[in-house]
Amino acid sequence: MLPLLMLTVPPTTVGGGYFMWYCGQQVVLGQKQAPVSGALAYASGTFSGVGTYYGLQRACFPQALAGEKKTPNAKLNSGIDKIHVPPHKQSNAFQPPQSTEEIFQRMGRPLLMRLGAGGVALFCAGVAQTYVAAAQSP
Repeated sequence: MLPLLMLTVPPTTVGGGYFMWYCGQQVVLGQKQAPVSGALAYASGTFSGVGTYYGLQRACFPQALAGEKKTPNAKLNSGIDKIHVPPHKQSNAFQPPQSTEEIFQRMGRPLLMRLGAGGVALFCAGVAQTYVAAAQSP
């Protein structure tokens, strides 16, 4: 399974990224010929893509980027007296997923959100780069 994933996921990701960038370029151009891009156009596309991706990640995963640790049920546990659990009975060890469903529950949603953010960022990068290149060309 791993060799199959190694052979299919990177080309699919690169192809999907290029397709999203190309769609952003076509939104600006319509049916016209693409202008020659200069350093400013590449820089604007790069900054636009990185900024969009970072902004979407910050909106989707605020506690991960801020470095905050979220405690589940903090409101529920605030009024309850805490029971002391001896250190040898506390379980902090990593529990691996037991099924494919559990893997998807742990990794599926964050992965799909990051892929979506990457697609939107590349689309915006294509729009910004083409817009700046069209404004620079005579």
